[in-house]
Amino acid sequence: TTSAAATAAAAAATPFSSRVPVFLRDVANVSFANKKPENIVRVNGKRCVGLSIYKETSYNTVKAVEELDKAFVKIRTALPGYVFTTVQNQASFIRNAIGELRDTALIGAIFSILVLFLFLRRIGLTLIVSFVLPVSIIATFALMYFSGLTLNIMTIGGLALGAGMLVDNAIVIVENIFRNLETGQKVREACITGTSQVGGAIISSTITTVVVFLPIVYLHGASGALFKDQAWTVAFSQVASLIIAILIIPMLFHALYAKREKVDETKALRFSWYSTLLSRILNNRIKVVLLAAVFIGITVLILPYVGSEYIPQSGTNEFSLDIKLKEGTQLERTEGLVKNLESMVNEVLGDRADIVYSQVGPSESSISEKAVFQNENTATVKVRLKPSALGESEAIINEIGDVTRTLPDAEVTILRNESALESTLGTDESPLVVEVTGRDIGVLDTLTREIKQHISGMPAVFNIKTSIEEGAPEMDVIIDRYMASMYTLTADGIASQLKDRLMGKNAGKFDNSGEMSDITVRLPEVSLAEFNAITLKSGEREIPLYEVARIERSVSPKQLLRNNQNRIGTVTADIDRTLAFDKVI
Repeated sequence: TTSAAATAAAAAATPFSSRVPVFLRDVANVSFANKKPENIVRVNGKRCVGLSIYKETSYNTVKAVEELDKAFVKIRTALPGYVFTTVQNQASFIRNAIGELRDTALIGAIFSILVLFLFLRRIGLTLIVSFVLPVSIIATFALMYFSGLTLNIMTIGGLALGAGMLVDNAIVIVENIFRNLETGQKVREACITGTSQVGGAIISSTITTVVVFLPIVYLHGASGALFKDQAWTVAFSQVASLIIAILIIPMLFHALYAKREKVDETKALRFSWYSTLLSRILNNRIKVVLLAAVFIGITVLILPYVGSEYIPQSGTNEFSLDIKLKEGTQLERTEGLVKNLESMVNEVLGDRADIVYSQVGPSESSISEKAVFQNENTATVKVRLKPSALGESEAIINEIGDVTRTLPDAEVTILRNESALESTLGTDESPLVVEVTGRDIGVLDTLTREIKQHISGMPAVFNIKTSIEEGAPEMDVIIDRYMASMYTLTADGIASQLKDRLMGKNAGKFDNSGEMSDITVRLPEVSLAEFNAITLKSGEREIPLYEVARIERSVSPKQLLRNNQNRIGTVTADIDRTLAFDKVI
């Protein structure tokens, strides 16, 4: 306390004119600049802010997007001058799929009615049978509701699949009632007798169809998730059509023909040649059986040339390019390569491109599994084609794949549109994956490299990668705890001082035109040669880093994969999508 008072008295006695003020500009360079970006996002070559919005698990995707669209209308009004561009919308895929299936089901129902009229040649009978379609579908909706099923591409696909079968039972009953009516029976008697005569046959036929589909309900995995709803929908629609055919069709027939004294003379379409052909076939049974055996043999021989794959190929107007440079590549260099890639993509697509969205660097999303492995050396370019270019999508993807192979020191993987359905089926990953199981990471590395070299000789396989890859280069500071304790330094203290020395320290905030900006104090950047000589403070003393630690260069591990507690190495590759999967390897 005495020393502090003496110092204060001496300072007060010093003339003010002899004091020299020290300004911040004398000891530091002060500048107003943006923070170093963690990632860079562009749409059609223009810098922007990317926003990813995810729905909660229990909510409907289409409804969530509809609510977002309403919210964006208000946001656009509140922020004039800003442009909002939707890059990817999962609801569009769902709406398009359901809309196409709905239209297909309607067209199928209309054609089935036309075919009925062509063969029955009676408007009344056609209307009676056609009545089964809407009533059966409405009844199916009720059964779906109580079973917890929703309208999706699989359930609507099941309705479209069963649209033609819905009228089968009604046709059989109507034809048999009409046949009894032609024999002289009264309308009421013909309805009762005709239905009872074929009731057992149509019940057994319907049960046979339902029994074929019901085992699909017990499938597990992706196949079960995909076809279970469709199997239930087909079963419900068939049961509904059976009940309506047995109970309602006779009633409608009686209501239509009860007051008619005479049935129309119009005859249904008949095939007189069929009886002659059937008679000849029965007279040459051995030849027909041999001919059928020959066709079966030809089918067996042709089958290997047909090809097989998990799901059928389809065109897509959206695809992504995942770019990866060497570990440790800085964000600026990755951005430069992405700019060149955008120019190549625009040159290939021309006016067929709707949106080219680029994200350079790690994603801020914590939901995506890929975000874990993203860094400054990674980037993603999403391309959306115009609707008129949908038929050329596969050719465009192959052409872009040929162009991207020329990029030096870059791994480029092309992914088709990653919808929720594709994620469920597992088709959003590489189509070709080879797993090697073992304990020794060195042996796994050797085997995966050999497999990669072997696969690279296949002409229809490209973008070959292994999971065992070197990570980012790093500097390891190995602390000598004995020497650190001599200078009363701890591991946390050394790490904190190094972090402040290399990354700077937050010194508060200041008001910049109404916006609060961070104040960061940092020292000049340190080269690798100077890193070992960084000084640490322990009280009043300054200790060079090499006194308490040694510096080693190393490479961080990238990732280690396990399957059932066993360490595995994977080799992934893309294939030529114009070929069936079993024709590639």
